[in-house]
This record gives sequence, structure tokens and C-alpha cells, in this order.
Amino acid sequence: MIEQAMADFAKRIGIAELSFSDTGSGAALVQLEIQNIGTLYFEKLYQNNEEQLLVYMAQKFNTYDTQIPRKLLEFCSFAKGHIPPLYGSIAGDNCILGLRFCAERMTGADIENSVYYLHDKFNVLMQG
Repeated sequence: MIEQAMADFAKRIGIAELSFSDTGSGAALVQLEIQNIGTLYFEKLYQNNEEQLLVYMAQKFNTYDTQIPRKLLEFCSFAKGHIPPLYGSIAGDNCILGLRFCAERMTGADIENSVYYLHDKFNVLMQG
């Protein structure tokens, strides 16, 4: 299911093919650099006998801005009611926002829309 949705997504954005690489940890990963947006990651994994796709975006931030971690935690809070829920993390000088999808109900359009959704949420987060 994920491979078909990813193939459809690749066609939608004008890429001939996207293929997952094995990370050695049981997960498979695709990484894309998109100009003026950031780095996109697609991670295929299995939890509770269910195939899932994590879609997350990383953007560089000024590590001297000590408010970013607090803002990220508040922004991703379930109290904010983001639909679908957002997950946040910081790794080095990257701020990360992500989404989780069940493979059974996913399409290429869903993946494409998730990229726009994450980009919009990043804009809100970094300006707020």
C-alpha cells in the first residue's frame, strides 16, 4: 500500500521514482530536499502488525533561540487540536514536525497534502 501511494506521490511532484532505503533498524526511509521548504522524510514502519508511514519535515533553526523548544512543545500539544495530530522534535539544529498515517487508507494525494500541511504549520510555528 505504501509503495503505491509513494509512487503516486512521486508522479504528482514530477519525480520518476521514490524508493525506500533500509535503515538497518527495521524501518525504511526516503529523504527529499525541497528548496525553500526543508528536508522531508518518509519512514515506513510496522507497529502492532500494521504498516504505517511517518511523514516529517525538518527545518534549520537558530540554536541560540532558546524559545524554540518551548514553542514546539506548546504547538504540538493535543490541547491545540491539530487534525491530524502533529508530532515535534529537535535534533541538533533541526526542528522537526511530523505526521503518522495508517497505510490502509493512504493515497498519493494524502502524502502531497501532508507536505503542504507541514510546511504551513512550520510557518505558523516559526512566526508565532
